[in-house]
Formats: sequence, C-alpha cells, structure tokens
Amino acid sequence: MEREEQGKAFKLRRPVYYISEVLTPSKKRYPHYQKLVYGIYLTAKKVAHYFQEHSVIVISDAPLSENMNNRDAIGRVAKWDIELLPLDIKFESKKAIKSQALVDFLAEWMEQEQPVPRLPEHWTMFFDGSKMLHGSGAGVVLVSPKGGQLSYVLQIHFDSSNNEVEYEALLYGLRMAISLGTRRLMIYGDSDLVVNQVMKEWDIRSTAMIGYCNVVRKLEKHFEGLELHHVPRLKNQAADDLAKIGSTQKAVPKNVFLEHLHSPMIKEDPFVDEPPQPVGPSDTNEVDIPAVIDLVQEILVITSEWTEPYLAYLLMQELPEDEAEASQIVHRSKPFTVMGDQLYKKNTTGVAQRCISPKEGQ
Repeated sequence: MEREEQGKAFKLRRPVYYISEVLTPSKKRYPHYQKLVYGIYLTAKKVAHYFQEHSVIVISDAPLSENMNNRDAIGRVAKWDIELLPLDIKFESKKAIKSQALVDFLAEWMEQEQPVPRLPEHWTMFFDGSKMLHGSGAGVVLVSPKGGQLSYVLQIHFDSSNNEVEYEALLYGLRMAISLGTRRLMIYGDSDLVVNQVMKEWDIRSTAMIGYCNVVRKLEKHFEGLELHHVPRLKNQAADDLAKIGSTQKAVPKNVFLEHLHSPMIKEDPFVDEPPQPVGPSDTNEVDIPAVIDLVQEILVITSEWTEPYLAYLLMQELPEDEAEASQIVHRSKPFTVMGDQLYKKNTTGVAQRCISPKEGQ
C-alpha cells in the first residue's frame, strides 16, 4: 500500500497481507468465537516474522482478549493460547476516529479526575424464541463484563412449539457461555413459562418441558453462580429482533453469528453427562454362572499392554506378522519416543507425556 504522510517528501510504502484459508468440515463446526481465535493463530503462523519482532494490535468488536487470556480454557483454545503466549499481542475494540479525538482532547484538559466505573464480574445473557407460520428461530446475546457483545441467530429446522423454541435459545446460550469459560452468568428472558419452570416457581406437566428443564439443571453445574430473571419484551428487544430474523430466515446482520439446528439440543448436548449403561447380563438366569465371570476376569488380567508393540518397534524394529497391524503401528508411532524404558508421546504443544496402562489410569 502506498500513501502520503505528513512530513514526508515521498509516498510511504507499507506491506498489506490478506490471509485466508478454506475451513475443513471439522473446523466449520468450531464455535464462532473459536473461529475468530483461530484466525489470529493462523495469521501469527503465516507472518511469524512480524509477530516475533513487533507488537501487534488486534482490532475487533468481539471480546477476544477475554477468550485468549481465559485461565479456564481447554482444548484447542488452550493450545493456541500457549503458542501465542510469547508474542506481544494486544486487543482493542473498534473506535470512531472523530469521536476518539474528542475524547482524547477532553481527557487531556480535564483538571479533575473522574472516578473509574466498576465493571461487573459476571457475564450477561439475553435470550428469546420466535415461532411463525413458516419457521422457528431464536436469538441469544452474550455480554462480557467489559461490555463486549456476541450475538447469535438460530434457525430451527424441526417441528417445535413456542415454549420449546424458548428453551432451545436458553440451552444454546448456556452452551456458548460454558465454551467461553464463563463462571458467573446473569440471564434475562421474557418467557414466563421458561423462567418460572427453571426457577421452580411453576409445576412442569409436559414431558418435553421436563426434558428441557433437566438439561438446564445439568448445565447449571458448570457455573459458580447463575441467576435467571424475567424481563418485559421491551427490555429484551435485541434478542427478540434476532429471534425474528431466525424465524423469518432474513439476511443476518454483520457481526451476528448464524447457527442451524436440525434436532433438539436435549438429544445431542455435549455438556450433558451420558446416562450410565447397564453392565452385565440382562437375563437373571445368566447371573448364576461364576465360572464364566472368573474366566473373563482372568483373560483381562493377562492381556498384553498396548504399549508393547510400539516399544518393540522403536527399540528393536520388530513388527507384528500381520501386515495391516504392522503398517498401523509404523504410522502411529511417529509422535512416540522412548525415554529409559518408558514410552512417551508428544502432544500438540511439544510436551512429552508418559504413556500408562489402563490399570494405572484408574
């Protein structure tokens, strides 16, 4: 990019990089904020020489600094955070040039220091659902303690009642808050039924509502503090507008994330514990066979460790006779290494982790 600058006789040239990547199907399923963080991680890899030598300012309306500096982050976000930790990256929100110049002028000449407002320590969530003749939708707004806002539009592609749509919005918002590492959450909605059922003010008579309410109870365990309050529709206007966009399938505004729901979240919620599966024979006549049970236990005890084929290949270049199994061990042994007599595997951040047997992991 070439442009004139004050005090310079000639135009200055500055490099401008446009970096893009086509997301694979697995990366398309990332939560929206993770896609934003992945964009920073990808850029830091592509132009690493600039990130290593200079301070970098990332300008975005999303609360990226809270996502990147979240101590409760796990999985891929924690990995990206560790790799970006040595770099000097600062996050700033978008500012209008004219208004910012006026603010700077007032701050410079103001004689009396103004008290700094105290920021709340909790996140805030607004949710709403909308069911119309041609479709259903929901809207969720998450507000960070610093005022950053994340807006979501849900297009629901399965038959559902208006109350079920409201619960879908609530569950989706809770899932997003959990994935952001939120510990304290204040929730506001204009549905009398959902708020009073969750707060145990009203009895639940519908089987479907019981299922939704049970899922909410299980998601509550991921928070240190969670409150749900009913507000008039006028005070929930932002979420209501998003819900109508989802039900009418209109164009989604800029900086608003779109999600398609093809089945109820109570059937496939990753944060809900799976019910314990029955163990052992279902027929009571098969219980009185201790010899078979003892035999199974004895076979499990003498099963060889899973690390033995890898140790044999890495130390003595020995492989199983079966060609498919041998090829599999060669392919999977790349991240493994041997230290002493122990097998270690390097994770994505380069840390060597000792491989243990199932018995040691219990």
